Amino acid sequence: MRKDFFSSFFDSFFNEDSFHLSISGKLGEDLSFPQDDNKNFNKTEEISETETHTIKKEVWTNINGGQRFERTTKQTKSKAQLKPSKDELTLKLNEAIQAQDFEKACTLRDEIKLLK
Repeated sequence: MRKDFFSSFFDSFFNEDSFHLSISGKLGEDLSFPQDDNKNFNKTEEISETETHTIKKEVWTNINGGQRFERTTKQTKSKAQLKPSKDELTLKLNEAIQAQDFEKACTLRDEIKLLK
């Protein structure tokens, strides 16, 4: 429950793109992110998507295991990238039928079938 509260708080606070940084290493070391072509670090990327966001997690690990750099970026999808709901598609389908735009109606019908 606490996690949900903080997640919703931070999601509403950072309603635009947001990010999380985690850097670990020994005291006194340079803790800036390494370049992607740095031969001393292995970099991995993981991209996941929700209905409204694209989340990218990047992790750099020193080949000796001494340092680990992590960056998570959350980007809000544009309206063009958001998938319409079944109800929205059905409404558009009915409008297309009333306007006798049967080509558009067929396309919308097919999109509705894919959602099932």
